[in-house]
Amino acid sequence: MTMCATVLAVLDGAMLVCDCCTGRQVLVHTQGTRCFRPGDRARIRYRGCAAGNPPPQVSAIEVCRICR
Repeated sequence: MTMCATVLAVLDGAMLVCDCCTGRQVLVHTQGTRCFRPGDRARIRYRGCAAGNPPPQVSAIEVCRICR
């Protein structure tokens, strides 16, 4: 599955994002967080559906910055 999102916060090994389609916050587990900053747009590929307590959580297969 693919999600287009705005980065809200960058953590160690994860990013909190806002899904552009649903407006929901999602915690994305990924090792590729160093090059992202709050406000960046990202395309996130992940397997399966979001799971966990709010906010939902996904494990990213690939995260790419989207140019503004």
